[in-house]
Amino acid sequence: MLSKRGLFPFSNNFSGGDASRSKHITFHRFIINMISNFTSSAINSIATEGDTVTIEFNGGRQYDYKSSDVDGFVNALNTVIKAEESVGKFVNFSIRNKDLEAMTATAA
Repeated sequence: MLSKRGLFPFSNNFSGGDASRSKHITFHRFIINMISNFTSSAINSIATEGDTVTIEFNGGRQYDYKSSDVDGFVNALNTVIKAEESVGKFVNFSIRNKDLEAMTATAA
């Protein structure tokens, strides 16, 4: 017989004992969207997770940004990529326009 943890590889929250006959399970989904299908002299990759956008610049420096509309940001980014426009200019515009708000910087 599999353990409760083995049945559910995601974060679990089991409550109630055997007497309660009910189990409550909370699943936490983290979907990470990695975008790297572009060529840029400044940006290596862009990833999204929840309302956070992580931008890795060429050279390895990573910055985390909050976005109130990640889907809108990704859709606009994909439009820029398909049109073969500058991803760096788009990101810079998004930061100046407050579509992306700086959180942290980490070294590679």
